[in-house]
Amino acid sequence: MSDESEPGAWLRPEDIDCPHCRAPLLRLVRSPLLDEWLIYCDCCARRAEISYYDPIVESMSAENTPEQLFSAIEARLRVCSCGGRFSFSASRRCPACLQIVIHGPSEYDLWAGHGIPPDRDPTPEEVRAMEEFEAEFIRRSALWRPEG
Repeated sequence: MSDESEPGAWLRPEDIDCPHCRAPLLRLVRSPLLDEWLIYCDCCARRAEISYYDPIVESMSAENTPEQLFSAIEARLRVCSCGGRFSFSASRRCPACLQIVIHGPSEYDLWAGHGIPPDRDPTPEEVRAMEEFEAEFIRRSALWRPEG
């Protein structure tokens, strides 16, 4: 585990291995400085990235408590490409074997591969690997089902 004085230590990054398939994973706290939620699929390792400022979220925010808002967001999201549903309470799954690594809702996000040390910039290969992971596992468009 990192020293609290190291850059990024407040995110509590930790290199772990999947307890099922031993794939390298990075577990870290979602930054409170980001303006979106990562809402995980209940069946696979994919997630939907939903901006706090998305017009659909803003239209639901005015008349709902946070719990009602989360429920309304979940109900309005398109299903995952695996057929699962995105849920604020979904467990975190290994992207390699799809087994649950972190049970239930969590402050932690789970990423493939071990983290990049905070004392250096990522290599081009590491940047490419992260971009490939995000392209496969993070939905940023075609988020919402039509109303009705």
